Amino acid sequence: MSKDSLNKILLSSILAVILLGSVFTMNSAFGADSSKCLGMTLCIIGKVTRIIDGDTISIKKQIIRLSLVNSPEKNQTGFSEAKSFTSKLCPIGSIITVDQDDKQPYDKYKRLVGKVFCGDKVLNSELLYSNHARILKKHCSTSEFSGEVWAKKFGC
Repeated sequence: MSKDSLNKILLSSILAVILLGSVFTMNSAFGADSSKCLGMTLCIIGKVTRIIDGDTISIKKQIIRLSLVNSPEKNQTGFSEAKSFTSKLCPIGSIITVDQDDKQPYDKYKRLVGKVFCGDKVLNSELLYSNHARILKKHCSTSEFSGEVWAKKFGC
């Protein structure tokens, strides 16, 4: 390999490191932190684009279903309150971190299943503690997060 080719490779590598550092710095400035994620599946940092209901949100074109929690559906009592709670904790435009569930990465509707961090709060647990959702006990045996304090407290 020529000296000119090696210099181009070195320069490209340095630029890549600088760009990655900028992205991580930007994500940290917005309260997103990939170090919150555990396990082997996806860790996504993105901007909230839509609140579907209390336990389902979107970032870009990815629909996120909260692991282990179930909030009321559109035709059920408590729907508006749960959706409003989620909208206040993770407003549209805010940056969130999603830790995909290792044991149940997607649900039957092909939505990504995970634990959602809105700043320093875990949306899954906040919905439970505020009585806007209930634990999905049937998924306790198939969730990476069933051993967490909030999951155990509510029945896992």
